Amino acid sequence: MVSITVFVGTGVNDNSNGGTRNWISLEQASSDNGFYLQSVFSAGTETTQYARLPIGDVSSIPSTATIDGIKVELERRELNTIDNVIDASVRLYKDGTGFVGSDKADTLTEWPTNDTIKTYGGPSDLWGTAWTRNEVVNDLEFGIAVNADQGRALIDYVKITIYYTNIVQFAGSTDLNWGGSAALAGGLHQFDDSLDTNWGGSVSVSALLDFNGSLDLNWVGTAGLSGALQKFADSLDLNWGGSADISSDYDFRWSIEYLEASTSYGFPTVYVEVSNITAPSGAFPSGDAFEKRLLELPIIEEQELDSRFGISGVQNATLRLSNADRAYNNINFQDAFVRIWFVDADGNTKEFNGKVTEWTLSHICTLTVEDIAAITINQYLPKRTLNDLVEAEKAVDGTFENVVIANDLGKPIPLIFGRAVKVPLLYVKADDSNRHYDYILGEGAGLNSKYFQEVFTAYRDEKALDSIEGTMAAASPTTLTLEAGDRRPDDWYNYWWAEMTSGNAAGSITDVTDYSSSGNRLTVSAWGTTPTSGNYRLKEWRFYDGSQAGSYAGYAFIRFKKRMGTAGRTDPVYADVNGLEDEVNVILAIQSLLTNSDWGLGLNVDTTTFNTAAALSAITAMKCEGALISTVAATDILRELLSFRDIVLHKNG
Repeated sequence: MVSITVFVGTGVNDNSNGGTRNWISLEQASSDNGFYLQSVFSAGTETTQYARLPIGDVSSIPSTATIDGIKVELERRELNTIDNVIDASVRLYKDGTGFVGSDKADTLTEWPTNDTIKTYGGPSDLWGTAWTRNEVVNDLEFGIAVNADQGRALIDYVKITIYYTNIVQFAGSTDLNWGGSAALAGGLHQFDDSLDTNWGGSVSVSALLDFNGSLDLNWVGTAGLSGALQKFADSLDLNWGGSADISSDYDFRWSIEYLEASTSYGFPTVYVEVSNITAPSGAFPSGDAFEKRLLELPIIEEQELDSRFGISGVQNATLRLSNADRAYNNINFQDAFVRIWFVDADGNTKEFNGKVTEWTLSHICTLTVEDIAAITINQYLPKRTLNDLVEAEKAVDGTFENVVIANDLGKPIPLIFGRAVKVPLLYVKADDSNRHYDYILGEGAGLNSKYFQEVFTAYRDEKALDSIEGTMAAASPTTLTLEAGDRRPDDWYNYWWAEMTSGNAAGSITDVTDYSSSGNRLTVSAWGTTPTSGNYRLKEWRFYDGSQAGSYAGYAFIRFKKRMGTAGRTDPVYADVNGLEDEVNVILAIQSLLTNSDWGLGLNVDTTTFNTAAALSAITAMKCEGALISTVAATDILRELLSFRDIVLHKNG
């Protein structure tokens, strides 16, 4: 993959989003010079128009290139912390079509007050739509709109990086000769005729190589030939004086004889499919050609992992295959996917799916293959750790590394089904510039697209943090006057969160920047909808259920606006919570653990049988609730859940 990075050109304002504030000095985004593209706000929440900025000159991208990804980097800031500048919309624009694809706005994070780079997209991110080389060169523009209360939104520069794969094609014969080392890299090197190479040093070839003619390679030093495919339609002649490493993705089909797969031969046989790309799947490969490689029928080991798990029968198979022609001398079979079809004399088939766990290389290769389900079910849960979350955040936010807290790195992300008390939270972020102090509750996304339900109480050390409810007396876009009983000394509620729980603004949440006791009035960043009447709730934390598109997508967390601790000391934070909803049903808890691809085992199940069992009165009468905060073998977790009502799983049942 190759990339090119350029500044944007001078843009225009685009009011297609209905924004009321325009941008000025749009030419300043085209260089890193300390002068700003900016929008100026008066009091009250307002939204800008799009600043639509065309990509700079990327005409050097070859006409044969395939576009792989688009990354946009902004160096931006707000003038003051009370400005409350937040992304409203971040999109790509295709000239002649309009705004296309995904909106990557981070609607949760306020812009910092110092120049900070924000990254959107990446090497394999096309923003939810397809792009041709010509569209990128001629039609691509970047658009951004923001919300703010007052002050200014400032953008120093915008850079766009295009990631692409090139096709290098040689129509005739090719002769390469050099005396030093060589590197041949790219997406595809296609030779319609022969290729003859001679060099005196080492060589590294990394590409998708397709030779319709013969290939003659000669070199003195070490060689590395790797890629998705090395395809030679004619002869291949390799000569070198040093070591060589030739590797590629592969897909092999073996049997005891040269056979087309069939169930009607009238004698027992076997068909083996091997791939290091993806697990073979689908129906019996009737009619497909299989190579004579197996020296004998697979040696199989039958055993029962645990009667409750339904994993019995073939669990291990040993394959012995001929390598007399050294065809596999440079193949790495470790962790390759294997599917074996056993066919008896009557044409009955039995399928076995596994992975290579051990292998030996000689003139005879021996592969030990273990059942995939047995391997998978012996993993440990919870599967994801705080480190996984941190790395994911770093990939989308170049500044995240500067605010990560190391206290809980390495700890697993809790799995919480239903209610649990005093769950220890994982401290992940301390961003003093934006006053974001974040604690992870647990995995946020559960079965049937349902998310973490709620936080009842948060604790700082052993002390429950306040939660106050009342009826509003008055409000403006940036204030809330409390009922008389909630009066406190000046600044008491500073850096709390205020939420309207009823009335016209029900569900609106904002943070408190100041509290005046004389007026019993909060000053807040901004209301999404200005309350006219209703009830409020004041808390020291804000809860996110895992459905958020910005920070920690898929994880439930709470955010404070002040540190939970004194200088040099961080107090532990706990919470009483109501976690994932459907998993309170023990059958659905088992299903979720088996199937969830992010934090579970990622297996497929028959949802019909699970749903039928989940609806039984003996099951609905129970609740499966609690928090899994330390790693435990999945077999131990499942064994305990299955024992509730003497439940048994069936593999391929």
